[in-house]
Amino acid sequence: FFFSSRRRHTRYWRDWSSDVCSSDLGNTDFERTLADKGREQSASIGEWLLAQQLRPDRILASPAYRAKETIEIVADRANIERDKIEWVDNIYNAHPDLLYKIIQAQTVETILLVGHNPGIETVINMLDNSATINGMGTANLAIVDHEKRKLIKIVKP
Repeated sequence: FFFSSRRRHTRYWRDWSSDVCSSDLGNTDFERTLADKGREQSASIGEWLLAQQLRPDRILASPAYRAKETIEIVADRANIERDKIEWVDNIYNAHPDLLYKIIQAQTVETILLVGHNPGIETVINMLDNSATINGMGTANLAIVDHEKRKLIKIVKP
């Protein structure tokens, strides 16, 4: 997830990996579903967001099936209205430059961006030139102060 705001706090959660996605033999990468572990991690992140009282004004999410499952679980656990979710085709396998443009184009106070690696990880490094995120763990949430261009924290489920 990426959580970006005019206060420029950015949060990101990587939602894909072989241990959080089912094998879904015969399905494309786009159609893969979350495994039980992925659902548990999604719930954990949602509960953490609720406990921290972090609520995005808008959620921009990849339309990949596992991203849909992820954000719906997170939104439910964090008590975030699903009408805040906008499915953005360009987020699926997006180049980091495109993700950066998507973030910069937002006019609301806070956004939560749900996407895929390696693009998300790279855009975090772009936002904080001193960050060296490489191989971020499954379902982690990275909090970045966009205005200061500084990685603040990584939350693990």
